[in-house]
Amino acid sequence: MNIPVKVPVFLSVLVLLAPRVLQAEPRTFTLQDCVAYGLEHSLALRNAAIDEAVVQSRVDAVDGAYDPRLHGQLSYTDSQIRDATSLFLSDRQLTAGELSLGKAFSSGTRVELRVEHSRIEAGGELSTLLTEPYSSVAALSLSQSILRNAFGQADRARRRGADAGGTAARLAYEREAELLAGRVADAYWDVQMARKNFDTGRDSLSRAQRLLETNRIRVDDGLLDETDLLSFEALIATRRVEVLSLSNAVANTTDALKNMMQLPRDEWGTVQIANEGSVLKITLNCEEAASSKEDDSLSVIFRTDPARVRKDLAAVAALVSQAEAKLEMRASEFRHDLRLFGEVGRGSSAEDLDGSIEFDDDAWSVGVMLDVGWGRTAERSALEEARLLHEKAVNNRKALNAAVELECSVADRNLHNGWERVVETRRARDLQQKKLALEQEKFEQGRSAINLIVQYEDDFALASQGHNVALASYQKAIVQYRLAHGEVPVLGVKMDK
Repeated sequence: MNIPVKVPVFLSVLVLLAPRVLQAEPRTFTLQDCVAYGLEHSLALRNAAIDEAVVQSRVDAVDGAYDPRLHGQLSYTDSQIRDATSLFLSDRQLTAGELSLGKAFSSGTRVELRVEHSRIEAGGELSTLLTEPYSSVAALSLSQSILRNAFGQADRARRRGADAGGTAARLAYEREAELLAGRVADAYWDVQMARKNFDTGRDSLSRAQRLLETNRIRVDDGLLDETDLLSFEALIATRRVEVLSLSNAVANTTDALKNMMQLPRDEWGTVQIANEGSVLKITLNCEEAASSKEDDSLSVIFRTDPARVRKDLAAVAALVSQAEAKLEMRASEFRHDLRLFGEVGRGSSAEDLDGSIEFDDDAWSVGVMLDVGWGRTAERSALEEARLLHEKAVNNRKALNAAVELECSVADRNLHNGWERVVETRRARDLQQKKLALEQEKFEQGRSAINLIVQYEDDFALASQGHNVALASYQKAIVQYRLAHGEVPVLGVKMDK
């Protein structure tokens, strides 16, 4: 007999709330956490790492040209055709085997060790007088290019070009990591600015609401005209719209930062962005830090030479070296070729197998090979292409040098101007706050009009938001200054792989 069981209501509620209770605790990301996460998960940075790996595989391919090569061959020939090597032999059967080990060197030298063994059976009455059926030879051969790849000139140029390409790819990856850190930092300070502006709008709304309650009492007591009360109610309505807009800006900038970090969308709700406390002023030299009294927390930063530390300048210089190496390689390939070669060996031939492997006889040869091309349209075109690419690489380096100089001057100017904006907007904010407070005191004493309170409230809110913008812009200027001078854009973050 089945008896129905009633589940208590509170157990049903627990079942419904269990997923929320079991959710992971929210994580709070500081600026350093955001940058570190972005560096670890950025798809653009992963593609840069793939580019570096591809270039490294090309470097390995260049090194592979010097790997030893083992070659083996076994053949059987049955022929009744007489040729220059078998004038008196016909109806012959030849079994031959060959094994060779060769290696090329960066000097353009090629060495090969070769072992051969053969057995021949031939018809005809003179076959036994003209040849012995078994023969073996072991030979060492050497060849050296004199003109086209003069003592490995093209090989060394190819290796230099591959190394320069690998260096450029590694530097490009490191620069992409720095730029990514700068972009994440900019997005982070956008969030901080949006939050401060939201707090400013919310505080302004709270002050207006408190004053509205006071003014309603005055209207009831006949001390204030109802028209003035409507002015304040309009101000509150405006403040509410602004707060809604500022709240939306906080959400948008936060989402933009999380997207820049490549944070998975399903984890956005579990990650909170930390609020920054104090703003850090940086100086360009020790003298300025010693004489400045604007802020107690100063970080000294020295002016550096961008040409010495910037990764993109070093990468472009490596690309110029790669183009020079390719131009040298093409120029070497365009030349005619003169090659010396020689071979020494030991071997023997006999009527039986044992006699053929005694290696009693000597053999040697020397020679020279000349290769002269007519027209050489392909080689000439490749050389011209390499020359143009080298010229383009040099132009790119000059253009980047000019761009970096401009970037550094702009970054220096923005850094100085940014701190001046912070100081001046802070002074303006404090003055507007003081003016509003004094006007409120006068209003309490009946010596001021409510429209002035409304106007001064707006002035104070705008001044506060201007100061918030100046603070965020200054922090961005610090990041851009460090990027322009080739320094780590965000301190406390490991930029290496």
